[in-house]
Amino acid sequence: MPAAARVTEGQQPAQLWIVSSHDEIARSVGALAAEHHLHVACAENGVAGPCVIDPAIGTERLASALGGLHDRPPAAIIRRPSHASSVFYAMRHTTGRLVGDPRTSPGELRHFLIDVYGAVDSTSERRAYPRAGLSGIALEAPSPAELLDVSPYGARIRVEASLAAAPLVRLRVRLARVGLTSDVDAQVVGVHASPDHTELRLRFVRVSGEVQQELLRIAKSQLLCRTVAETFRRAQAGELVGYRRIAEPDQIVATLHALAEDAAPLTFARMNVGRAIQATAFAFDEERRHLVVTLPEARALGAVGDYLCYSTFARHESFSMDGYLLGVDEGRARLSVPSVCAATDQRAQDRLALGLDSALTVEVGDERLPIVDVSPRGFSFFAREARVEHEDGRLLEVDLDFGDGCVGHERVVVRHRRAQPWGGYTVGVTFVGEGGRHTEGVVRAALEEDYSGADLEPLFAERDYPAERVELHAGDRALVGLWTEVRHPGPLTVVVIPPAWAKTKESTSLLAQTLAASFDANLRAIAVLRLDYSNALGESDKDPEFRQAGKETLGLTFSACVEDIRAAVDYAHRRAHPTPRSTVLIGMSFSGPLCLRAAALDPRVTSLVELMGASDIQDLVRMASGGIDYVAKHRAGIRSHVQNVLGLLADTDRWTADGIRHHLVFLQDAQADAARLAVPVLWVHGRFDAFVNVGRIRSILECAPTLDRRLVTVPCGHIPTKSAEAVVSYVPIVRHLLAQVEVPDAVIAVPTEEQAERVSKGEWARAPRTHLASPRDYWRGYMLGEQGGSLGFDALASTREYRELMTKQVELLATAAGDVVHDIGGGMGHSIPFLARLRARPGGVVTYDLVPQVLAQAARRGAEQAMPIETVEWDAAFEPVPARLGGARTVLMSLFLSCLPDPLAFLRRLHAALPSGAWLVASSIRPDADLSGIYTSLIEEIGQGLVPPPEGVSSDDFLSGVREYMSSAAWLLRLADEGTFRFFEENGLRQLFTTAGFSVEHVTTAFGTPPRAVILAARKNA
Repeated sequence: MPAAARVTEGQQPAQLWIVSSHDEIARSVGALAAEHHLHVACAENGVAGPCVIDPAIGTERLASALGGLHDRPPAAIIRRPSHASSVFYAMRHTTGRLVGDPRTSPGELRHFLIDVYGAVDSTSERRAYPRAGLSGIALEAPSPAELLDVSPYGARIRVEASLAAAPLVRLRVRLARVGLTSDVDAQVVGVHASPDHTELRLRFVRVSGEVQQELLRIAKSQLLCRTVAETFRRAQAGELVGYRRIAEPDQIVATLHALAEDAAPLTFARMNVGRAIQATAFAFDEERRHLVVTLPEARALGAVGDYLCYSTFARHESFSMDGYLLGVDEGRARLSVPSVCAATDQRAQDRLALGLDSALTVEVGDERLPIVDVSPRGFSFFAREARVEHEDGRLLEVDLDFGDGCVGHERVVVRHRRAQPWGGYTVGVTFVGEGGRHTEGVVRAALEEDYSGADLEPLFAERDYPAERVELHAGDRALVGLWTEVRHPGPLTVVVIPPAWAKTKESTSLLAQTLAASFDANLRAIAVLRLDYSNALGESDKDPEFRQAGKETLGLTFSACVEDIRAAVDYAHRRAHPTPRSTVLIGMSFSGPLCLRAAALDPRVTSLVELMGASDIQDLVRMASGGIDYVAKHRAGIRSHVQNVLGLLADTDRWTADGIRHHLVFLQDAQADAARLAVPVLWVHGRFDAFVNVGRIRSILECAPTLDRRLVTVPCGHIPTKSAEAVVSYVPIVRHLLAQVEVPDAVIAVPTEEQAERVSKGEWARAPRTHLASPRDYWRGYMLGEQGGSLGFDALASTREYRELMTKQVELLATAAGDVVHDIGGGMGHSIPFLARLRARPGGVVTYDLVPQVLAQAARRGAEQAMPIETVEWDAAFEPVPARLGGARTVLMSLFLSCLPDPLAFLRRLHAALPSGAWLVASSIRPDADLSGIYTSLIEEIGQGLVPPPEGVSSDDFLSGVREYMSSAAWLLRLADEGTFRFFEENGLRQLFTTAGFSVEHVTTAFGTPPRAVILAARKNA
């Protein structure tokens, strides 16, 4: 073995184990390990970390080397079809992947070492995202010069040698789509000289926002086009891991039917003046054998006979296809049946084909059948006839014979059953368990209940339940938590609650108080520990490069989050004396799969509760990002780099690489974890939660061997935290936990609104909070978009739910012909088109707002509707009421009061200024209003062409703008959590106006189902 290379100062040398008796293989592995500063050791009787396995040593010796391990080590398994049994055994007992022989193909093993010992770092170069070619961009100066590539932050150009000496370069670029020519100043940061030319690497130091935004849009579009074409080409050639080829004509046609039924969005690898082409699957024409698609500009796909590559997403799979353009009609295009489809496939990676004469067999029921291919996640077997137990979704218990006397008992789920041209069927299955038979048998359906909260008659808590700030450690990372404890005689129940995405420990204050009050009322002891993840929002440790505001979550990895959860369990067990009677994990949203993993690994966990927990991270992120599958793209070798995911920057490559390496992102990962559970499971699902797929949750619960598993549906959206809806979703959890400590008829106790707010304010007062240095800048970005050309609030205004809200509000104004409507906080004038359609059309509108650029948009809308409009710039939080309002008879305040630091003080000033008889209509988003349903429906309707983009905005820019706005809205909800803004329920809004002196005449709700906003009409009496 070569000596280990010197490692970075302060680091411990890492260990790589080799399970092989072949000297040449050991030398090859040692040489590769030395490149990565690894110690190398042979392992014949046990490994203690990542390893390289040569299956030629046989299954019996492998069993000795891998036996007795608590956690499966990551392993590189040398691909040896002649030793199929030992390959399969190594796959099953490690988190292994197949690699070529390191003596002749070292590349795959090198990639394995990089993945295991070093996370992907896409933040080192700012220009890494996104960089693209030149469609729609021309370089007019300097001349002669050639533009090689460009990003929003810099460029690479080819110039004459004399220009290379200049420290600054002025470029003149022409952007075809927007008809803009602009000068850009750039600093030379790199020079590469060759005999015939010189290349300069430039960083922009002066560039207009409009140019930068257009470069960003072009770069993203070209990156998407390259992704589509490259994915299809490589998948078709069999070069791409993580995809399976669909080549049989019947299966391809069935796939096209599914795309048409789902109205799946399609993205074509073709640029049209710098943008990708978006379309929607409309129908499959059986007679002509054509796929019909709809798109705003059908001729943008090119000429009849052109060859096209495109990608799509349907039924939780990504597809890459090709075809020829066969015809173009108005708004529709017809495509040929693809020659082949490439679909994402968990088992495509590291699959070893064996053939029908395989000696490896599986016993299914009373039959022993040949295994025809194997992978770390499952296998396929051959059956001569279709039987009921081979149907998709079936859970089976099977016996495997690995040879050398090694036998395995496994639980698997059937993924597909395919007829073969030569007769018979291949049945693909995925592992969902750690082996071992369950004497109670396999129960297929989880018990599902619908909980409406109709029987909820809680007591109010008699006292406050404040939390103590605590510090704990996960390895060398310091974590910060909040500890709430109620002591009574008897053993303690410990509840650990990690945060959801974009949340911190303070966000679950009401849940902790409800648990404490209810256990207290039933004379039971409880301790609730809430924590912040490391390298995330909140007070826990962050690596130095991620401590800057806005970058806190760039270092987050899923495996580290699981370690943080287990460290919290460690702390709770050390602090609780004596040992807790029960230890409960509550996973919310993004933390759901992470708590599932922690519960599967840690025998101290006695119960798992999922509160709107995601089924799997891949699906949650895909839904939350508007259909972008970052995980599938990463597995295909396509990098997405840093993205804004619901208001937070995330290094999608860092956490995807970590999640894939630790089996923490896919549905199959969650199913495998569920199969290892030996504890009760309660899954609380929100009926209106569009981010979490209840069908996938059922498939996870079906894999859990425990019979104590419940799926409860509550009439809520995604993770409510501070409203009556939140209490309704907490009640099944409280009853579940009290039943486990033998309180069958539990009393539910909740804090009063005043108590809950008092405790929550105390927690937030000592926590780091977002500081808005300039409210004017914040609202400008929120309303207009963070960058020029963005949609901003126009994205939300395009939804049918917002149109319903505005329609109800203007109808309640009850204007008379010629009245002037005073729109306070009127923003971009979104009320004006609705006012213009009233039968008694107002004589004009006065719009008041803090942001002058927003008022300019309102003036434009007024002109479009031929509505006389006056705009007034006004900081309503601090400036006196404008004299113009002294004669106002009709006032509209749509979604405005929540933006003020002191709404009551403002309403009192307004009441004093308004004339007697003045009529007001105001609205507020309700606390815990969940926008997931509105967001996902809008994305779907845009894809189907049901919601046309605004004038002058392309379909892909429209989708991008909607996704950007959703991130802004998610951050606004975060600010509401912190108390910067406050949303109101019906009683709160009514009390606010009554206290200010107004007479409340009418209160109603609107903004979708369930209604997400409250509308109030009031009058100033004489």
